[in-house]
Amino acid sequence: RLNVLAGKCPARCASPAMYKSRRSRKKASQLRFHPFGWVNPPIKYLNLGTGAAATLGDLLAMLGDSVQARIETMMCRTFGVEDYVEVRVGNGKSVLYLEHDPVRTLTSVVMDNVPVTSGLSTVYPIPRCVIHGNSAAIRLTDGSTFEGQVIVTYSAGLAEDGVPPADLVGAGVLWIAQLFKDRDRAGISTVTAGGQTMTVDRKVPPFVADAIAQHRRLVLPC
Repeated sequence: RLNVLAGKCPARCASPAMYKSRRSRKKASQLRFHPFGWVNPPIKYLNLGTGAAATLGDLLAMLGDSVQARIETMMCRTFGVEDYVEVRVGNGKSVLYLEHDPVRTLTSVVMDNVPVTSGLSTVYPIPRCVIHGNSAAIRLTDGSTFEGQVIVTYSAGLAEDGVPPADLVGAGVLWIAQLFKDRDRAGISTVTAGGQTMTVDRKVPPFVADAIAQHRRLVLPC
C-alpha cells in the first residue's frame, strides 16, 4: 500500500516487523553536499566581501545546514546520496518500494538469509534483483516474488555526480540570504520605521516551496 504525501513525511508503519530502516549518516563535515558548501554562494549573493568567510562562515554554514535539513524534511528526500540498510517483509510482492529514493545503487539483497544477485538492469547477465524503473523500488527479473524477510542495502539521494539539483541549491542560497539579513530581528514579528510597520515573515518563502514541489516524494511504502 502506498501513502500519498501531503507536504510532509507520514508516520512510519506501526509494526516494526513489517518495516525497518537504518540510516548510515555521513560525518558532519560531509553534510554540506553542494560542492562549495553553503558559505560562498550567500557571500557572493549578498556582496559581503572577500573576508566575509573568515568572520561569517560559521554562521552561514549553520544557516545552510538548517535550511538544508528543513528542505529535506519537506521533500522526504536528501540532497546528497546516503547509504541505507532496510529490512522488509516480502509478502508476495513483485515490486518492493523502499523508504528512500531515488535509488542510486543497489548493493545487496538477502531474501530469507539467501543472497540474491542484485545491481543495475543495464548489465549482462541481468541480476535477479534490479532497481525498478521509477528509482523508488526494486523488482525481481525472473518473474518470482519477494517472500519472507528481505534485507536491502542500497544508496539513495537527489545528487547526481555529487551535485544536487540546481533549483534546490539556488532556493537554499536565497533562503539563507534572507535569514542572514533578518538575523537581528529574531523573536520580532513587526518592525516600525519612518511611520511604517513591516511584518517579519518567517514562513517558508514561496520560491523555496516552488522548488520543493518539483522534488517532493509523492509516495512512501507502508
